[in-house]
Amino acid sequence: MRASWRQILVSGFGGLVLVVVVLQSRDIGLANMYGDYIVEHSGLWAIRFLLISLLMTPLNTLLGWRWAIGLRKTAGLWAFGFALLHFVRYLSGVIKVIDLQLFRQDYVVLGLVALGILTAMALTSHRFAMKRMGKRWKQLHRLVYAAGIVMMVHALVAYANTKRAFMGDQRVTVEVLIYLAALVVLLMVRVRFIREAVGQIRGQLKMGDAPATPHS
Repeated sequence: MRASWRQILVSGFGGLVLVVVVLQSRDIGLANMYGDYIVEHSGLWAIRFLLISLLMTPLNTLLGWRWAIGLRKTAGLWAFGFALLHFVRYLSGVIKVIDLQLFRQDYVVLGLVALGILTAMALTSHRFAMKRMGKRWKQLHRLVYAAGIVMMVHALVAYANTKRAFMGDQRVTVEVLIYLAALVVLLMVRVRFIREAVGQIRGQLKMGDAPATPHS
């Protein structure tokens, strides 16, 4: 329990968010699939948890917080879980209105690509898959960056096709653009020369904080 309390905390937070989203959707009770509360908010939380997962490596690399690595998989699995809920809820709406032509929309294709990547990563997130796949495991899991970009574009395009976009509500667009900017920053800090520069600055700050050695 002491070693994994952070993972438990993240999982508890994810479960709480899930419960809140479901309960609020019942209170709102929107019948239109384009305005479905669960579809919108499960998609946003998938993006948020993916960003949290991507944040863990920079926290370890730049700040030396080794415990952050242990939260990377937990947050990533919650991102997959909310993305899956997002798809299942949307699919139930498509079947309800009997409009399978919606699957030809660009934003649906983008969403399926992102979900496919997250699914592959979730299915190979255990140690057995890591040993079995070897170098291919790292190559596969590097696609998380592509999944993040595709998810952002999916959200922006999907919102542009909803009725709310025509009513002038730009809240979701602004929020997703902020997430996209955060994703760009998280990708930039993984660039080698930027990572090394930040590491040097961190080392200099540590040296500056170190107590002076008394002269003999």
